[in-house]
Amino acid sequence: MAYKYMPANLQVMKPKVIGAVYLRQHIDAYNGLRKGIKELGYSDKKVIFDEFLIIPGPTFFEDVEAGVKKMIQDKVDVMFVSMEHQANTALKLTKEAGIDMPIVFMTRFHDPVDYGIAQSYKSSGNNATGVATDIPRTIQKTLSFFKEINPKANKIGVFGKGFMIPGFGDIILSELKKQSPNLGLAIVEYTTTAAPPDAEKAWNEIANKIKPGEIHGLFHIAGHFFGPQEHAESELANRLGIPMAAPSEDLLPLGEGLPSGGNFAFSDDFGASAKQAAIMIDKIFKGTKPSDIPIEFGSKDILTLHMARAKKAGFVFPGSMISIAEVKVETE
Repeated sequence: MAYKYMPANLQVMKPKVIGAVYLRQHIDAYNGLRKGIKELGYSDKKVIFDEFLIIPGPTFFEDVEAGVKKMIQDKVDVMFVSMEHQANTALKLTKEAGIDMPIVFMTRFHDPVDYGIAQSYKSSGNNATGVATDIPRTIQKTLSFFKEINPKANKIGVFGKGFMIPGFGDIILSELKKQSPNLGLAIVEYTTTAAPPDAEKAWNEIANKIKPGEIHGLFHIAGHFFGPQEHAESELANRLGIPMAAPSEDLLPLGEGLPSGGNFAFSDDFGASAKQAAIMIDKIFKGTKPSDIPIEFGSKDILTLHMARAKKAGFVFPGSMISIAEVKVETE
């Protein structure tokens, strides 16, 4: 029996593999990435996904390392990571492995240059590029929303040192303290020296002593020792009759309305930012090095309002916020 050899240009091409290491809170980003890749013309036969989902908890950093190691072992063509912590680990482990596997990241809580995963926005100087949240702008807008809700507001509460996991919300807290005076606001930071296992007890002891009028808003910082802290803070905000800003991470996903607590959130749209990341991946597939792809800020902002929780807390959002809100949740 004679065998016929298929010409090289007619051989079935091996699909590209995108390895995604992402958090449960970033499902919207992962879905946005997949949608962006599809909109760029990549069918399921041209691109496949190798995913590793992380549920934040006590073993977060170990889980991040396990996810990155899996992608290196699987020899994916591009690694997508949904936060700067994964990006940092990915850069470290690919360097140790002596490979230049392309990495496309998103950052949520730190500037990529300040965090050390890029030399500059023009060029990372390494095997990574990505899309970053404009933290100063996000904080400035969020603080301004507190003033729109209550023009007389002058104190915003935050559970800071001792409640936050180091390396997550430290820059957010710093930016809050930096920008608040510009808007006539002061940050009231509640702290504890209790060891992490006692964070819930310490939180309750402090929260129970806060009286109405002591603060005029509550800003929840992601990454805390007391697991359901955002729920507890939301109940505190209701008791005090004040607005509470929650991280956009807690949208889970876009449109489901802050299931973890709070009554408004503002940041760049995860799905839209991930579509920007998809365009970067397309450039990498076509031969561009990550270091030659400038880092971008998220291109679309999103304001989410939980109307039902605001009503429960005893206030209504001003028309200026309602008119620009992308998501408005009417029921609990």
